[in-house]
Amino acid sequence: MKKNDCYFYLGTTGWAAVIQDKAQLSSDNESGVFNLTHLPRGLNVSIAPLLNVGNVHRWGVNLIGKQEDDYDMFEELISNAPSGSNGVLFLPYLNGERNPVNDEEAKGAFWGITPNTTKADLMRSIMEGVAYSLKQLLEKLTTKEIGVITLVGGGAKSATWCQILSDMLGATIRVPVDSEFMPAIGVSSTGFIKLGLAHNYRDFTEQFLDKKTERVFQPNKENYALYKKEYKRYLKLYPGMREVYQ
Repeated sequence: MKKNDCYFYLGTTGWAAVIQDKAQLSSDNESGVFNLTHLPRGLNVSIAPLLNVGNVHRWGVNLIGKQEDDYDMFEELISNAPSGSNGVLFLPYLNGERNPVNDEEAKGAFWGITPNTTKADLMRSIMEGVAYSLKQLLEKLTTKEIGVITLVGGGAKSATWCQILSDMLGATIRVPVDSEFMPAIGVSSTGFIKLGLAHNYRDFTEQFLDKKTERVFQPNKENYALYKKEYKRYLKLYPGMREVYQ
């Protein structure tokens, strides 16, 4: 990964990571961001974890599935709902949260429900809510323009979710083949270079990581503008409900 590239891990929980330089290294700081040394000299990896990712996806699936873990049915439903979920917003804090807000008492909530709200709107808003949370987390990590975003983990199997993230962030999203093995492949990079199978880390990335891209998602400009507007409202949800939680 190059400077200003980013990746999201979409597992049961997850994290966002950005490659950048001049970060102040520490094992853990008050903002909940971890700044770690990257293998190429002069670069660091800034990482922030969050609790509510794939677990929220699974909760939504189990709400409407005819049988447990009916992900295909859920995917079809949200793919047919409009971007922005007809004005419905979802706060995804089912298990409290540590990032981008740190509040173990935080709860999940729907906002914007009307008589015209459909089941598909509600379910899509769940996925958009997690995407908004990832967007907020990314803004906490860096103020720089992001390059390519790589998705790994089980959540990357949802094409609709990948497209939502691309539209919302206005960025190219790539999903590698067998993304669950990416951490093991990355760890092997030093050995590949030592054995002469790659000249340097950039060469290793181009040979063994970039060529394994399975799917690429490009942002839709109209959807990006819509999500940018809705994101401003999303940011008001948690502060507005904090007194209710407490």
